[in-house]
Amino acid sequence: MIWSQNEADWHAVTLQHAVPAGGCPVHEPLFTLQCIVLHWITRTNSVQTPKRTKTFSARFSSEVVDKLGAQSGRLGQSRARIAERLIDEGLRLEEFPGVVFRSGPTGRRAGLAGGPDVWEIVRDLRLAAKEDGNDPIAAVSHITGLDRTAVELAASYYAAYPEEIDERIAADREAADRLRRALGVAAAA
Repeated sequence: MIWSQNEADWHAVTLQHAVPAGGCPVHEPLFTLQCIVLHWITRTNSVQTPKRTKTFSARFSSEVVDKLGAQSGRLGQSRARIAERLIDEGLRLEEFPGVVFRSGPTGRRAGLAGGPDVWEIVRDLRLAAKEDGNDPIAAVSHITGLDRTAVELAASYYAAYPEEIDERIAADREAADRLRRALGVAAAA
């Protein structure tokens, strides 16, 4: 789905895709490190449904194949898996200029160049829409100091890949809940 960049359409992205029935978790920076660790444990123990695949043939320079082999050895993943991820991310980079992909303890994730991860912005959009649905993009832009266009970019990426972002938000919420229970801290109202 392609969204044009006029004011009404960005509100449509925010209202349609940023406010799920389940609501939004409260972000608590105090728990960031613990949440990252618990999030990583959650992600590494989760079972993912395999994607349907197709075969195609391509020729690469010997240098590229050597680099792919070296990366495969470092990461312990097949060359095919790494090549697929890099091609997919490259296509997304072209589709959404300004979005980058980062590695970390919770795996690879989409983020804004020089800014937060897309899932963090979407989480904040949900909260802003819940609290004051007039203009969540403006609210998040004001609170975070991000340009409106950056927040719109994150909303647009979410419109194209909602499952990926929803999974990250849910895992973060679950990790925060487990940490609260472990520490005996009540959830925010």
